[in-house]
Amino acid sequence: MKANLLTKYRKISWQDLPTPEVDDNQVLINSKNEDPLDVIRKYTKGRGVDVAFEAVGHAHPVADRPHPVRGCVQSIRGAGTVCVLGLADDPAPFVVKELIWKEAKIVASNEV
Repeated sequence: MKANLLTKYRKISWQDLPTPEVDDNQVLINSKNEDPLDVIRKYTKGRGVDVAFEAVGHAHPVADRPHPVRGCVQSIRGAGTVCVLGLADDPAPFVVKELIWKEAKIVASNEV
């Protein structure tokens, strides 16, 4: 049964997924159409978010966009947190001094 479920999910394209419903306190960002950092800076008035979740896993490069983990680091406020949920096999490049400047932290979670 589990193998059948996985096969079924692999056939679903992201384009087939329904658009999530968002309320006034949420912003839906499609990184192929807009720069997430620009949108985050706009809505937080340059402050950044308290917690950024990276849940991409196997990232596909998007022109003029940083790797998702680095983008999360760049999107947080001072003393913010990046929570890495994505299960990537490849290294995630980011600049450590960006964390140090912000006195930020990266945490990992496998909770769903």
